[in-house]
Amino acid sequence: MMLPPDFLASLQAASGDAALHVIAADWLDEHDQPIAAQLIRWQSDPASHRFPIREFIQQHADTWFGPWLAVINQRRLERCFVDGWVRRLDCIQPLEDFYLDHLDRLPLLRVLTTTVPCSLSRQGLARLATHPTLSSVQLILRTTALNWEDVAPFAEMPCLMLLELTSDEGHDLLEPHRDRLQRQIRSIHAQRDAESRQAIARNSLGNQHFQPDSHAVLTIPSAHFPSTPQWYLERARDLPHLTSVWLQSPVDCGGLAELPHLRELTICDVPGSLLRAGSGLPRLPQVQELTLKMSAQAPSPMAQQRLAEFFPHLRTLWLTLPSHATWNLGWLAGCDHLQFLRVECGRLPYNGLDSMPPLPDLRELSLVSPALEYDRMLTWPTRGRFPKIQVCGIGNPQLLCCFGPSNERLPPVTGSGWIDRLCQQPRRELPPGLPLVPIPDGFAWNASTDDWREVGADPAIALESAFAPARVSLTHLGDPHEPLEAIVPVGVNVGNPSMQTSATGESIWMLTWDSPREQGVTAIWEFAGQRYRWTGRAGLLRAQPWLMLFRRWFGMPAPPAPSRDF
Repeated sequence: MMLPPDFLASLQAASGDAALHVIAADWLDEHDQPIAAQLIRWQSDPASHRFPIREFIQQHADTWFGPWLAVINQRRLERCFVDGWVRRLDCIQPLEDFYLDHLDRLPLLRVLTTTVPCSLSRQGLARLATHPTLSSVQLILRTTALNWEDVAPFAEMPCLMLLELTSDEGHDLLEPHRDRLQRQIRSIHAQRDAESRQAIARNSLGNQHFQPDSHAVLTIPSAHFPSTPQWYLERARDLPHLTSVWLQSPVDCGGLAELPHLRELTICDVPGSLLRAGSGLPRLPQVQELTLKMSAQAPSPMAQQRLAEFFPHLRTLWLTLPSHATWNLGWLAGCDHLQFLRVECGRLPYNGLDSMPPLPDLRELSLVSPALEYDRMLTWPTRGRFPKIQVCGIGNPQLLCCFGPSNERLPPVTGSGWIDRLCQQPRRELPPGLPLVPIPDGFAWNASTDDWREVGADPAIALESAFAPARVSLTHLGDPHEPLEAIVPVGVNVGNPSMQTSATGESIWMLTWDSPREQGVTAIWEFAGQRYRWTGRAGLLRAQPWLMLFRRWFGMPAPPAPSRDF
């Protein structure tokens, strides 16, 4: 995806960011890309231009990411573009050759990972290696071995920082070719370094607005390529407009202070002592996006250490933590500008989350772990800690249990088998004070239209999947002979439940309670099928809290008031 020389020359001669936006938008208009042109104008001045969100979704409805665009919240989609389009793509479906056409339409894509095995041909791998901005590629391939011809094109990638090719059985496919690949990359980088220095010498004096490699990524490849701090500092001076740095290990970081345009920083294999005084890490107020991958042997930073002392203007933080049960997140205190936080850990216990300090500006929080304590997560007090929270994802890598304000509808996130495994967990007591949405009189949640519908007072109407995000057999919820509890408004006296058998042989719990509005209200829950029935006033019959909470957390709007009194 190379841009024409005349377009590049216009960009280099532009007098500022505004002129760059105008040139880029005009060029896109001339080349029959009006949506992209309008997007550029909207990015430069959102108040004066309307972002064509509906046109964009319609234009991409038939693409592989079209269904995702159709369900995602539009404000979140707009924020994606405000932040500079898509920079990271995690494929949760098999990546095929024909998907690569769409990768060319992501001009700022940096990171590509797959969580499921993909079937890329040799031609597909070679085409992927031509992407101009990809810096991190982590693929799981359906193969047992790769030839040198399959691997060689990756040496030509201009921004490559991290390359991992793994078989679906977990074997490292690069191991037989690693030494040869490293020699090839070193040779190509040396040639490009010489060309870059020559370009800087030719242009930096004649054009003060020329920014060599303005989206450059500096790699400190100490894990795979022998380098010294002197080499690192020298290269940093050669690229003064560097915006992104990837450190494969925390070598001498002092040179980072010499990069005033640095915005994104990734540090791998981080020791627990990195945030201590004297560690060599300078204060970096220019960094807004930080990724820390802690070392497997690293102890947890002490609570008195502060990330904000080194990164006072941090907006985005990705944390990858080792599987320690003693992790304490108190060192995030003071990150008052943090808006997006993602924590990945093999085992993140509740006491580790409980140590997280209040973050007044946090908008989005993701906690990903295959061993989260789900019952404790349900009552975790996010609202008190994060007053501006809009999206909170809690769960394992296959599904994030998302929730947000009641007036914001969030896209449902599904994962194969996740709900089934969750429902097979031992039955737990319902935590007190959970935010539940009662079933209103005469209304049912219509899954097909994703809205409430008025059904009248007929008690025989079946409400399909009233609170379940997917069709799940309710027989997994526990022993049907175990007494259940009712979730009813305050001041309602609940009677003893009794089990009856319906005409179809289904086990039904009958429950009565006294309410100020009506006596002897009956609620019915069918266990064997996917239906719920109810009569009377507001109330929920509890089998297990999970399914009843899903719709609340997926942003189900508040039910309307009944049009008449049933």
